[in-house]
Amino acid sequence: MPLLNTLLNRYSIPLLIGIIVLILMLIPAIKPSLIYDRGLIESGEFWRLVTANLLHTNWIHLLLNVGGMGLIWLIFWDVTNKKWQLTFIALPILLNTILLFFFSPDLERYVGLSGALHGTIIAFGLADFATNKLTSIGLFIGVSIKLGWEQVYGSSASVEKLISASVAIDAHLWGAVAGVVTGILYLLMEKRSQITSEN
Repeated sequence: MPLLNTLLNRYSIPLLIGIIVLILMLIPAIKPSLIYDRGLIESGEFWRLVTANLLHTNWIHLLLNVGGMGLIWLIFWDVTNKKWQLTFIALPILLNTILLFFFSPDLERYVGLSGALHGTIIAFGLADFATNKLTSIGLFIGVSIKLGWEQVYGSSASVEKLISASVAIDAHLWGAVAGVVTGILYLLMEKRSQITSEN
């Protein structure tokens, strides 16, 4: 039981999000009301900016994203407190689709957590930079190469076949930008907290 309690405490955030995306996957009738649909968002259905991140095209798409989220927490679970861990996923979920809406006008529809997860991993990398510089730099280089490749050459045809949809590469780009914003916010707040405690 102590091990179970430790795991539940350590992975409570990805577990909660995993349960939410699983429930939504099991209720396909609700999907049309929650996807990112540019026209309907312009008509005032702003909740879609959040809910689109929690939907997936098929089970493989869901498993790829939930698995990726679990891997991020496996690596970075001890970087900061629960409040910031939640912020590292919640803020990219919101900012990613807002940036998509304003800066990728050609994208009409979108679902998936991968854009936000690009932001989450960047935010964790920034938060962990002072402790593990080499790991963080390697992560930033890897993500930058991936994003650059996608922007120049497009997404992998094999991934598109797996998820039965085109990969929204701009979601990955804007998700990463959201992660930079989130990570910088964390660093600024931590710096402010240190200054306050020293005075």
